[in-house]
Amino acid sequence: MFVFFSHSMGHFIETHLSGSVLLDDPMLFLFANGKMGVSVFFVLSGFLITYLVLTEINTFKKLDVRAFYIRRTLRIWPLYFAVLFFAFALYPLFQSFFAGQQDHSRPFYYIAFLSNFDVIRLQEAGLFQNLFLTVTWSIAIEEQFYLVWPLLFRFVPDSLYKFIFYGILAASLLFLFLNIHREQVLHFHTFSAMFDLAAGGLAAYYAISSERFVSFFSRMRGSTRITIYSTGILLLIFRNTLFSFEYGFIFQKLFGVLYFAFVILDQNFSSSSRMKLSKSAFMSKWGKYTYGLYLLHTIALLIVSKAFIIGGAGTGNGFPGTAAYTLISLLLSFLLAWPAYHYFEKYFLKLKARFSYITKE
Repeated sequence: MFVFFSHSMGHFIETHLSGSVLLDDPMLFLFANGKMGVSVFFVLSGFLITYLVLTEINTFKKLDVRAFYIRRTLRIWPLYFAVLFFAFALYPLFQSFFAGQQDHSRPFYYIAFLSNFDVIRLQEAGLFQNLFLTVTWSIAIEEQFYLVWPLLFRFVPDSLYKFIFYGILAASLLFLFLNIHREQVLHFHTFSAMFDLAAGGLAAYYAISSERFVSFFSRMRGSTRITIYSTGILLLIFRNTLFSFEYGFIFQKLFGVLYFAFVILDQNFSSSSRMKLSKSAFMSKWGKYTYGLYLLHTIALLIVSKAFIIGGAGTGNGFPGTAAYTLISLLLSFLLAWPAYHYFEKYFLKLKARFSYITKE
C-alpha cells in the first residue's frame, strides 16, 4: 500500500504541500513513501527465506539448493514474465493509444533480473521508463538474493553462519557511505538492499538459535510494546526532518531496518494477540495477493489514467481528482490481482508444493 499510494498520489503530495513540517512529514509518510514500503518487504523477505533455510537445515541436516531454486522460480517467474510480455510485446502495440513516451529500457536487463541496474542508469540520465517496468527493480534484487543466499548456507560451516550476516551488513554500510551522494544508487543498488535483507536474515538466525532472544518478545509487557511501536512510527514519520544531515540516509536506513525487524519478530513471537496483524481477516485473506498487487497495480494506474483523460477528468486537477483516481485504481488493482492469482499463479504454486520441505511457506 505504501508503494501504491506513492505511485498514485506521491507526485500530487510532493508538489502541493503547505510547507509546514507538521503537515509535510505525515503526508509524505503516508502517500509518498514507496521506498520505505519496499524496505519493509526486503527485511521481511530476508527474515522469511533465512528462517525457512535454517529450519530445513536443522530438520534435515542439509539444504536442498535445487528444490529451493525451483520453489522460488515457480513463485516469482510466471507473473513476472507475464508482465514483461505485456511491457515489451503488447504495450508497444497500444502505445499510441496511451500517448506513451518512448521507453528507454533495455529488455535484456529485465529478462536477466538485472533491472535495478537499468533503473539506476535511466534515472541518473533522466530518461523515461514506464512505471510497470520500473517496479521490477525490487524483484530483480530478490532474484539476485535467491541465487546467492542458499549457496552461502550450503558451503559455509554452521558455526560461521552469523558472520554471513554481520559481514554483509558491514559491507553494505561501507557501500552506502561511499555512495552517499548518488541517490539512485542508494535506493536501487543490490548492495544497498542487501543491508535490509541481511538484517532480516540475522533476526531469523537469532530467532532459531537463541531461546533467550525469542523469550524477549514473548514476555514483553504490553506497555513496552505500545511504546516501541508508537515511538518507532513517530520517528519514521519525521525521519526526513530528523535525518536531514549529509549522512542522514545511512542512519535513517539503520533505524528503519531495525524497527521493521522488531515488528516482524514481535508479530511472530509475542504472546499477546492485541496487536497482531494475523488477527485481521482482511490481511489474512488478501495477503496472498500482494505479489500480484505489486506487479499489476502499475497497469491499473495506466488504464485508469487513460480513462480519466478520455472522460476529460484528468488525474492531477486537485485533490478530489487525485483521490478518485487513486481509489478507482486501487479497486482495479484488486480486480486484476485476484484472477491472476486464482487462474494463473495458483497453478504454479501447486507445483511448488512438490518441492517444499517446510509446509508453511
